[in-house]
Amino acid sequence: MIGDCETLKGRILQTMHNSPLGGHSGIQNTYGKVKQVFFWPGLKKSVMEYILQCDVCKRCKHEPMAKPGLLQPLEVPNQARANITMDFVEGLL
Repeated sequence: MIGDCETLKGRILQTMHNSPLGGHSGIQNTYGKVKQVFFWPGLKKSVMEYILQCDVCKRCKHEPMAKPGLLQPLEVPNQARANITMDFVEGLL
């Protein structure tokens, strides 16, 4: 258990979040890594406050979108020339 030493708590959070071991992996992952080894009252709040203040995490947010699935084949047309497409090429001079 860690006492009330804020400096030590900050160093632990810095090591578990900023280092290549942590990799700026977000609140849940960082909290999971820290709680496996350390404990102090208000641990989750400390982790959340630290990560919300992290400059790298503020600048490099991922886009919240679903993971892409498998590629789906196109339908086979029922007749010849059912789909016609055109590519415009410009500036060949």
